[in-house]
Amino acid sequence: MFTLASMLAMATALGADEPASRHFETKVRPLLASKCLSCHSAKAGKIKGGLDLSSAEGLKKGGANGPAVNARDPDGSLIMKAVRHLDDNLKMPPSGKLADEAIRELEQWIRQGAFYPQNPPGSKAEPLWSIAALARPPVPKPQDADWAWSDIDRFVRASQEKAGVRPVADATPERLFRRLFLDLTGLPPSPSEVEAFLGNPTREAYAREVDRLLASQAFGEKWGRHWLDVARFAETTGKQVNFSYPHAWRYRNWVIDAFNSDMPHAEFVTRQLAGDLVEETDPKFRDANRVATGFLAVGAKALNERNATQFAMDMADEQIDATTQAFLGLTIACARCHDHKHDPVSQAEYTALAAIFRSTDTCYGTIRVVQAQHPSRLLWLSESSPPGREPLSAGEIESLKNRSRSFSEEIENLRKSDPAAVFNSLRGVRLRLQQGVVQGRLELYHDNGEPKRMAMGVKDRFFQVDVPIYERGEIEHPGETVKRGLPSQLGGSPEPISKGSGRLELARWIAGHPLSARVAVNRIWQRLMGRGLVPGGDNFGSAGNPPTNPGLLDWLASEFLARGGSTKSLIRQIVTSRAYQLGHEADPLGMDKDPENATSWRHERRRLDAEVLRDCLLAVSGSLDRNPPAGTLLPQPSEGPAMPPMAFGQGEIQTRKRSIYLPVIRDGAPESLALFDGADPNLVVPERHPTTTPAQGLFLLNNPEMTRCSEALARKVLEEPGTEAERVNRLAMAVWGRPARPRETESAIAFLEAFVLKRGGLPSRARVEAYSALAQAQLASADFLFVP
Repeated sequence: MFTLASMLAMATALGADEPASRHFETKVRPLLASKCLSCHSAKAGKIKGGLDLSSAEGLKKGGANGPAVNARDPDGSLIMKAVRHLDDNLKMPPSGKLADEAIRELEQWIRQGAFYPQNPPGSKAEPLWSIAALARPPVPKPQDADWAWSDIDRFVRASQEKAGVRPVADATPERLFRRLFLDLTGLPPSPSEVEAFLGNPTREAYAREVDRLLASQAFGEKWGRHWLDVARFAETTGKQVNFSYPHAWRYRNWVIDAFNSDMPHAEFVTRQLAGDLVEETDPKFRDANRVATGFLAVGAKALNERNATQFAMDMADEQIDATTQAFLGLTIACARCHDHKHDPVSQAEYTALAAIFRSTDTCYGTIRVVQAQHPSRLLWLSESSPPGREPLSAGEIESLKNRSRSFSEEIENLRKSDPAAVFNSLRGVRLRLQQGVVQGRLELYHDNGEPKRMAMGVKDRFFQVDVPIYERGEIEHPGETVKRGLPSQLGGSPEPISKGSGRLELARWIAGHPLSARVAVNRIWQRLMGRGLVPGGDNFGSAGNPPTNPGLLDWLASEFLARGGSTKSLIRQIVTSRAYQLGHEADPLGMDKDPENATSWRHERRRLDAEVLRDCLLAVSGSLDRNPPAGTLLPQPSEGPAMPPMAFGQGEIQTRKRSIYLPVIRDGAPESLALFDGADPNLVVPERHPTTTPAQGLFLLNNPEMTRCSEALARKVLEEPGTEAERVNRLAMAVWGRPARPRETESAIAFLEAFVLKRGGLPSRARVEAYSALAQAQLASADFLFVP
């Protein structure tokens, strides 16, 4: 069992997991402050039972009854026993049991390791490096000048020389070629592409491949998925009920198009936060700008929250958290209940941001059935936008109207016999749900059956909302009212807000802030090099880590802005550098002096992302459908604007489309994505942290989809004439992107012969099974599962 002491030591040594720290600051600390610290805090002058919950040290020490928490073991923690009121002699708080949601937050906190920050690593009096003005640093001149191919290499080699390490040898052409394809498109190169490149593996040929891949549709699908991790994109609301967002696909497609068109960074920021406020006369581009604001609408929502103010503040908080983490790498939402513990953001400034989003109408489009909130409207688009669904016939429209009338009559009859049963009985809830879904489906279509063009997004309200500072973030305790405004201590050039919500001013401030450029280039570097220049997550605040190569970070940010905020241009610079093209082999000197590879003395070998793994399986077996779908693949048995609350389970969606088009259902990811650490759409996920579990190995060897892909690949290999050695080589080229080595060929042929001999029966069938088994073994190998 992990003890709290060991977990605190690990957190101190390694740096806390960002989601855990965010969860503590936004959920647990406010709960402790409002329900516990009045009796269990040295600052309050009371430490009942000897238990001080105001610090990591106090929690670690425990009280008269022993340690309050066993990290990662909620059921074995005294604090959970107390708040669950399971022991008549130990009920906390004494004033009454906590709400179920609060108890679940404590359970999650302990399950994640009971993170409790030690003394802040930074002080508000200390300047925050990440918000300093951007100045282009001079390019260093390393002693080993001949090694470098570019300015990026000069920064990298200079840092290596300072650390006393040397770079490993360059990657082999076949490894580099496969790495490039996987990093830029998320798909493997075909055997013919590999053969063509290996026939002429020059830097010029490589550069031509870079340009070709950057211009492909697959580029936006791969890099769009990276942004959707950050944008916490999903097609359902999550939380206690899980209604669908059937129009979220428009935002997903907009993101893909933005990357493929190489949208400048400033526009990418501004359109997602305030696209509806950007003047545009062309209906097509006006629609696109409205769809872009779906960034602010696709977050999780507690639709059954009964208090309208609480719901509105929770939604604004979620938007603040997503916006500031996604574009600035800061956890400004931690200032909801108190001044930020680490960064120069006050609770009043947080409230000023909340007023911006409270002055914004968020259009997410769910139905009013079992939730207390009124349904949200959607944004109307012009007829130039794709409909995303097939039209309905006149008969289908009439059938839906008849069903809606029938449900209305049943509800009315129930109301006459027992008015309370309409809302309190299972039958009443079911009838209202069914009527809402049918009526919702009707609302998706015009009377003639043509689909309405609608989108999720935001727009300004007709009035502005000033928000009070809520003591401890609790709406029951409002204080001084704050007007809309931008943070004043984070640098940049904030504009005063004179009219409207202030989202456009917020967007311009973020887009022009040096922190926004630093965050953007750090993410690009991390996704290509395997490790960010600002390591340990994406926290650019005082609680985060400083950059390992600050000169390179600022040079990249300056170069990024000088080239108009072009993502493709920066990617081209990085992947054509020698630093990117290094091998991944370990070197004793490097492992001794720089075991974390902070100086990029070798390339980081990374496991394929969950979506890339699935796409590669389909691609090598010849099963991948590269055509984007029209609309959403979200299962909608009733085709309403909201899916009824239900348990989605872990089922696979039967489609051969690329994984970016798979439905993203909160708390219901398909097994193939959940097992391999797909992003949690309830969180902003700038960087994935892969795990290794026995279940992953079992999936690779036993999952029916793996078996199907292996057999399809085997049949492809057997269809072409040739010797056994040639077929084995074709299989290696398809799976690994390289020719089979002599020993691999020998062992593969021996396996095939032994398998066919033992299998018996029809030789043709036995050969298919033998090649299928060989293919499945190769698909489960490290050479397939990792970016080389």
